[in-house]
Amino acid sequence: MKKGDLPFVIRKYLLNRASDQEARELHVWYNSEIKETVEVDGGEREIRKRILTGVKRTIRPAMSLPFYRGLWFRLAMSVTAFVVFALGVFFFMNRPENVRYITVTSPAGKVVIQKLPDGSQAWLNAGSTLRYPERFDDQRKVELRGEAFFDIKPDPETPFLVAARGVTTRVLGTAFNVKSFDDEILTAVSVVRGKVQVNEGDVPLGVLKPNDQISFDHYSEKAVRSQFNSAALLSWRDGRFSFAAQTLPEIAGTLERWYDVKIAFQNNDIEKCRYTAVLDGNTPLKEVLGILCDVNDLQFSISGSGKDVLISGTGCD
Repeated sequence: MKKGDLPFVIRKYLLNRASDQEARELHVWYNSEIKETVEVDGGEREIRKRILTGVKRTIRPAMSLPFYRGLWFRLAMSVTAFVVFALGVFFFMNRPENVRYITVTSPAGKVVIQKLPDGSQAWLNAGSTLRYPERFDDQRKVELRGEAFFDIKPDPETPFLVAARGVTTRVLGTAFNVKSFDDEILTAVSVVRGKVQVNEGDVPLGVLKPNDQISFDHYSEKAVRSQFNSAALLSWRDGRFSFAAQTLPEIAGTLERWYDVKIAFQNNDIEKCRYTAVLDGNTPLKEVLGILCDVNDLQFSISGSGKDVLISGTGCD
């Protein structure tokens, strides 16, 4: 929108005659004048100053116009200044209050069940963090780092959004799992009940129905769709580990978060070993390591602090 067109567009807008494009451009202009002030919670005087500054910038070109045309233009701009100032004060008086956020973290060896402001529930796996506003207003949005299972209360008017490392899951009312740890390549969304939309940024990755799963690779930026076993996938909610042909490093990541340790491997061949097993999270770490190592003739040692584990041996082909 050209600056000279501003009064004409405002007049059309007030008369409800502005096109959708003109309305959008007017909103962009208005927001550009108040954005910085509102973000720092400025007062009415500051909002007025910034709005009128913007209006003056649009008035200047009119000063060189012929008298009658310039007079009409100046009158129009006076009306414009009043309208924009009124809008600015209205915006300021009705600005949203400061939002208080709640952050919940599940410690090692624990699954935390958290009730959300709308009555939905979230199960947080060990080493996971969930952040959300104290109350939901025009949208229900949470931020996840780690893994969580959500059972969402239906609300057709307000979608529920889960943001995890750039991948957004959008639902109305359903049950699903999101796994997105910072130290893992994949973000995986798995649907148990209902239907969800998954995006990476603004790019749609797909719509999922029960037993559908999308895994997004943050390195290759590609998504793979597959089916999953819900009983195995969600066993962590009951404090159990379910592994299906997973490599030792993949299993180690789960053990590290659950037992709060760091696991290293003596050589790369050890990382090729794969396991299919179900283990109880109440089992002591030494016993779990013993089970895994005995299968492939490996050995393990734990540091004096109990925080570092080294797995050694020949490994697997």
